[in-house]
Parts: sequence; structure tokens; C-alpha cells
Amino acid sequence: MIRIIHIPVGLEVLFIYLINFIAAIIYTVSIILSLIKKKKNNIYEKSSIIILLVTILVLFPIIFLSTNIIKNRQLINKSDLILVYESRGNGGFGDSDTFAYAIGKDYCKQFDLGIDIYGRYLKKFLPKSAVEIKEIKDTGYNVAFNTSWEDNSATIYKNNQEICKVNNKSHYFNINFERAFYIKH
Repeated sequence: MIRIIHIPVGLEVLFIYLINFIAAIIYTVSIILSLIKKKKNNIYEKSSIIILLVTILVLFPIIFLSTNIIKNRQLINKSDLILVYESRGNGGFGDSDTFAYAIGKDYCKQFDLGIDIYGRYLKKFLPKSAVEIKEIKDTGYNVAFNTSWEDNSATIYKNNQEICKVNNKSHYFNINFERAFYIKH
């Protein structure tokens, strides 16, 4: 799913892949042992409660992920401006993070959909009326970052008037502008 929705991930993915690999081995051994046990005992009852529970457990992640994707797409579609930034952190290995803001007339929100690799795949999730902008200065918008540990926020201005303030999801340092998209409505 990470490759489909292009959300930014860090080094934690390597640990997740390692855990998934180990879990796959354990599950494969467990399935084989269960099949052998089933053949020996030849007892198998189909329980509707178990089938219902398995179906619910499979559908939960799909429903939660789908609602988040739909919410982010709606946020992007109703926005006027999309800004993508990269935080290089303190310069350590794996310390960088890509983040983006959706800016409308009366709101500013941070989102993750399609911004992996400096927003390279964001075009897949934008409406057709979106136009890429090379410089944020061309839009009349300006973003001021507060990078202190106490208040790690961004204040968005349009024509030198404050529109909104966003409390970032993480602490960002050494921030670079990557790309922007203006959406014509």
C-alpha cells in the first residue's frame, strides 16, 4: 500500500519488513502444522461466527485506510494551494522528512497522501486544474516556520496577512521548499 498511496516513510519500514518476514515464516509453519493436524483428526466444522470475525478483521484496515485516503483527497481537491517541504532534521542518517500543507480560503492542514520523494507522486492525486509553481513567491503566499521545541508550527500568510497557523505533526528543522501546486477552481 505504501507504493500505491506514496506516503513518506522512514527507516522504520525496514523494521516492519523484517517483522513481516519473520511473521510470514511463523504463519507458514503454523498453516502447515494445522493442515497436518486437520488431516489426522479429520474433524472440521464450519463456524459462521469465525467466518464473520475473520471478515471483520480483514475489512477493518481497509475501511480505516480508505477513509483516510478519501479525506485527504477531498482536502486536496477543495484547496487553493498545495505546498511541499522537506525537513532535513539535524542531518543524521534517515533524519529527513517530507511534509505538505493544503491551503484554502479559511484553513490550512497538513497531509501525507502522495508526497513521498519530495512530492514527486502528488500529481496523481491532484485535480486536472492543478498547475505546478516553481517559486512560492509567485503565489502571494508566504510560510513562516517556528522550529523551537515548544512551538513547532507554521504560520501561513497571503499578501502579508495571516491566514492560519498549523501545528506540525512532527518537529521540523532545516526546512527546504520543494514544490507547490496552485489549483484553479
